[in-house]
Amino acid sequence: DAVKTKNKKSKEKDRFQEIFRDESFIYYMDMRSVRNVPIPNRQDRMIDVWVKLKPNSFSDGDAKAGKYYLEHYYLNPKSKQIQFLCELEVTGRPSNAIKERPYSSQNWENLVPGSVEDDIYHAVVEKAKSSSSIGGVAMPSASDILDMLNIGL
Repeated sequence: DAVKTKNKKSKEKDRFQEIFRDESFIYYMDMRSVRNVPIPNRQDRMIDVWVKLKPNSFSDGDAKAGKYYLEHYYLNPKSKQIQFLCELEVTGRPSNAIKERPYSSQNWENLVPGSVEDDIYHAVVEKAKSSSSIGGVAMPSASDILDMLNIGL
């Protein structure tokens, strides 16, 4: 059983990688669900990412209760903007029945320097660039370029 628990913990650690922390929370990026997706009606791409926030304090009741938060964002690396879709308060396992704000070109927000969103944006973009699993952010892959040109192999 100890081996199972250890494997589950290391899987969890591989999946949720710490990107930064502040006085209130430790922020983790979900490496399994992060995607580089097309922005509707534009040639550009955006990062679709979930961020897990765990209370950063032993005295906090939330930490004892095993409560954490999941936030869903779109990030636009080209315009340095962020779009907030939803936040879930989770105790135990998250529910899949969620109400999310749909994508809208009107919902892009400019980053306020020093804000949590600013930190999340820069940490996620940096992590995405260094991660081969989502193909990087700055350079589209050959298959992305072929998809854009509609060329089948």
